[in-house]
Amino acid sequence: MTRRSAIAGILSTTALAFAVGTAAQAADEAGLRRVGDTAVDAAINGKVAAALMSDPGLLGARIDVDTSDGVVSLAGTVIGEREIRRALDLASDVDGVRRVDNLLRVERRR
Repeated sequence: MTRRSAIAGILSTTALAFAVGTAAQAADEAGLRRVGDTAVDAAINGKVAAALMSDPGLLGARIDVDTSDGVVSLAGTVIGEREIRRALDLASDVDGVRRVDNLLRVERRR
């Protein structure tokens, strides 16, 4: 992946997270927001994905993000334990995240 395509991916994900977050905020202001709402989970999911994609230490990682009822699951491969801790910290720092489930594994180099 070239640096330009990585940046384009980050920008696209950030724009998506912003759009979904705006929809979730509107629902919250209208009194419709509940933990587990699809819009809320989608907003959390987008924000976590954007945080992971924009972190320079995780550019080589392949991390899938799934969110349900405010619980974020991270699955995929990273190059070391430090990257797992970083991904978990980034996900935990996103507003609305109740818990982060770690399904990440270290990819062993041959």
